[in-house]
Amino acid sequence: MKPETAPGAAVDATAGRVASLAFGALSALRGRRVFHPKGVARLATFDTTDFAARGRWGAALLDEAARRRAVVRVSRGIGLPEPLPDVLGVAIRVEDAPGGVDHDILMVTAAGRAPLVRRLLVPALRPVARPYSTLTPYQTGTGLHILLGAHIASPDRIVVEAARIGGPWEPVATVDLGAALTEDAARDLELNPFHSTADLRPVGIVNALRHRAYHGSQVGRALVRR
Repeated sequence: MKPETAPGAAVDATAGRVASLAFGALSALRGRRVFHPKGVARLATFDTTDFAARGRWGAALLDEAARRRAVVRVSRGIGLPEPLPDVLGVAIRVEDAPGGVDHDILMVTAAGRAPLVRRLLVPALRPVARPYSTLTPYQTGTGLHILLGAHIASPDRIVVEAARIGGPWEPVATVDLGAALTEDAARDLELNPFHSTADLRPVGIVNALRHRAYHGSQVGRALVRR
């Protein structure tokens, strides 16, 4: 089993338990994820060679110059049919992240790029229509709190960015997309923001509740598959 890093923040046990049970029940009833139930996925490479500067962010995944294997999944948040607007998601799994773990980055369409609006999710009509953001912070190995984001530069390339809280976005990697995965393989991807390296992990009260919700959702889907 791949390591999973809990946020570590003190969360009200009752709220966390409710989140876990609620998402477990909803996933079991729906027979798939509560959010982002369907998507398309492609093999990719996560390339930091043009942007890496050792020690800049305090996270080896961003600071080390490397080209790593990855998988990218693009999905619709609620699963509404096109052309209806939906909260769109881009999820990137870096398969050979530092430490030999999978590192999953999950982002959704944000209201904008400026500090006050990049933490607000909004629906979009098309994947290229808006920037993407993790919305909630990550803590790096030096204690720095950052957000991760992205924009779709072309049909085959995504630019990943990072920003200090209140600071400007800075490019940290390019993700070049390759062959498409099958529909079954895309559906079976278990992407989770808490699959993370030790020096780049989600933190804060919202992420602590999300951690419980993700666990409950996975349990609910596992029950359906039995």
